[in-house]
Amino acid sequence: MRLKLQLILATALFAVYPAFAQDTPFSSMSVGIKVSTLGLGLEAATPLTEQLALRFGLNTTAGLGLKEYNIPIPDVNGDLFDSFGYIPELGAKPSLKFTHGNLLLDFHPAGSFHLTAGVFIGNSKIPLSGRLVDRNNETATLLPGKTWPKVEVGDQKIDMTGGRADNIDLKLGKSALKPYLGLGVGRAVPKRNLSFKFELGVLLQNGYSINNNGVALDLSASTESKVVDIHDALSSYIKVWPLLSFQLSYRIF
Repeated sequence: MRLKLQLILATALFAVYPAFAQDTPFSSMSVGIKVSTLGLGLEAATPLTEQLALRFGLNTTAGLGLKEYNIPIPDVNGDLFDSFGYIPELGAKPSLKFTHGNLLLDFHPAGSFHLTAGVFIGNSKIPLSGRLVDRNNETATLLPGKTWPKVEVGDQKIDMTGGRADNIDLKLGKSALKPYLGLGVGRAVPKRNLSFKFELGVLLQNGYSINNNGVALDLSASTESKVVDIHDALSSYIKVWPLLSFQLSYRIF
């Protein structure tokens, strides 16, 4: 009878051991791939307790190109109309160069639902190339005998020789350190082999900056309403960057 009791106890201990093992830091680990509004990402995670998990990873857009869109240009002194016979628009083509590392802590109050807090470290840059376009969205052509004008943006002038302007960089957030808060469903460290995780959160970042060939463009210094509207929109909306992510994780041990 005593031997039988010992066998039952040993069997019970082996049965519950994985649950206890998962309560200890680095007792298991997972790797995951994800798609988010910060690009593609790789992430590793380990449990700290049954309710806490630590995540660290890297996210990048790798210079994703976006569609060109047109921006009206103020013509305060009439230079544009004098050079072209009409006021062209600026066809701006942005690309996304977001690169961030992250260190996050998941708290599971019940089941797979989790609350997340942590930091992202990195830069959100949007390089812009621009060209002056006519009413047919073709590159603008100068009138005979005219020279390429400079376009006023804020308190600076951008050289548009050849109808193009490059080396314009928009940076979202003045600090590389960005706090993060979020919530979601799913586990970064699967109970079994695989898990799917959905998460919605916000990245807190402060301000923006625009540079052309290393010279800062201060949009707030402009007296043109269209430029001021762009400044107000950037100042208002990029303080909180929405972060939506979908992740597939695999438990390696």
